[in-house]
Amino acid sequence: MIKTQRIGTILLALAALWAASLACTLPGRSAKPPASYAPIPVTTQAVGELRKNLEVAATQIATSGSTALVIDEAQLTSLLAIELKSQNQLNIQDPQVYLRDGQVQLFGNLQQGNVTVPLKIILTLSTDGKGQPQFQVVEATAGPLPVPKDLLDQFTTQFDQALARRLNPDNNPLFIDRIAIADGKMTITAHTR
Repeated sequence: MIKTQRIGTILLALAALWAASLACTLPGRSAKPPASYAPIPVTTQAVGELRKNLEVAATQIATSGSTALVIDEAQLTSLLAIELKSQNQLNIQDPQVYLRDGQVQLFGNLQQGNVTVPLKIILTLSTDGKGQPQFQVVEATAGPLPVPKDLLDQFTTQFDQALARRLNPDNNPLFIDRIAIADGKMTITAHTR
């Protein structure tokens, strides 16, 4: 009986590995960025530029009561890559963030154990009537398959927490008027409450 269970376990493991490798090579839906999207390098310089832009926006808010913050793909990709390396919760490697057609398009490789699959998450960002950002997941795939609900819930929870930490209305007097995403840039316009 034990020998039969061991063989069954081995066959089940082999079937799971075969299914995972098949899912990564199926034609059709792919989690890779379109060929027209150039790879975005990850640099600490881009993160430094983003921090400088945030400081300028904070000064503008303090002096004039309004600002328009522009974030580009290199800044967002670099920030995400550095943040992901410092966390152990989601193992997303080689992230690329594209800001196109009103969407935040995240591509990368999701590693779970010994299996790595291409990951694609498409989000839209907008504001609610209270001046807070909100997002909606348009598409989330790992290889050709939808991202499992529990993994997507983990991602959205972390995203919500990150937004809440940075834009808590009790600690932040900002009212976000608009978030526009086009041509590799995200522009956030805001004013004081």
